[in-house]
Amino acid sequence: MTTTPDTSPARTTDTLARPSRPSEQPRTHEPLDPARLRRAKAAYTTRFLADHLRVEQHLSLVSGAGVQPRSGDIVLARVVEIGQHQRLESPASRRASLFLGDEVLVAYGHRYAPDQFEAEVPDDLGAAHLVAAGGVIGRVTARHASIEEATLLQPIGLLADDEGVLTLDRFAPHRVSEAAGRGPRPTVVAVLGTSMNSGKSTTLACPVRGPVASGLRVSARQGHRHRRRRGSGDVPRRRGVAGARLHGLRVPVDVPPRAHAGARPPHLDGRRPHRA
Repeated sequence: MTTTPDTSPARTTDTLARPSRPSEQPRTHEPLDPARLRRAKAAYTTRFLADHLRVEQHLSLVSGAGVQPRSGDIVLARVVEIGQHQRLESPASRRASLFLGDEVLVAYGHRYAPDQFEAEVPDDLGAAHLVAAGGVIGRVTARHASIEEATLLQPIGLLADDEGVLTLDRFAPHRVSEAAGRGPRPTVVAVLGTSMNSGKSTTLACPVRGPVASGLRVSARQGHRHRRRRGSGDVPRRRGVAGARLHGLRVPVDVPPRAHAGARPPHLDGRRPHRA
């Protein structure tokens, strides 16, 4: 185990994270036993790190008062209290039951979910909460009245290799880049949001209607995790925008017909769509 002063500059993070300040407080780098890592329950958020974790034998845990986590940092944490989320979704979308004392691999992140939790990435490695079953850890600032208190986690340390702390950004499978040297491409409009029940589907349904009414061909897709009511767990799946069929669009071939049975566009009946 080695201890070094932390004088490194802030790592890149999203705009919601607090600004970083250099710290003279110590950081501890503790070698991580590969067997211990294999026993830990990995979350869905860490799925793109799986290959790296299998081959990398020189990982360490970074901890100490000088450590300030950032959104996307991977952390090994221990379950100290079971709350709202009693199971953790694995990289294969299976649900693993959580028990006191379990060690889990999760990712730091902000969350704004009006029907569940509002949470922020803390500025230390103190106790935090599991705010999403897919493996997001943050410190809860507010919760819905119908939701139990969040499952409590005690971070042990950030995972690191010779290049630094492991982050989701480092292992992202795709990058946004300019389409240089390509010919004409269709216009793509994206509606993005990180909050549940914020009106993303409603917002997208309206601009879809205009081009369709003008005789243009529109391909509409809604990307999210479709939850199965029964079965082994959540399975990532694309499906068409709710109500698109009623606007003259054909239901995508990769969508089970029952997913649209009886669907009404939320802007027609004044109700927001319910999401589990």
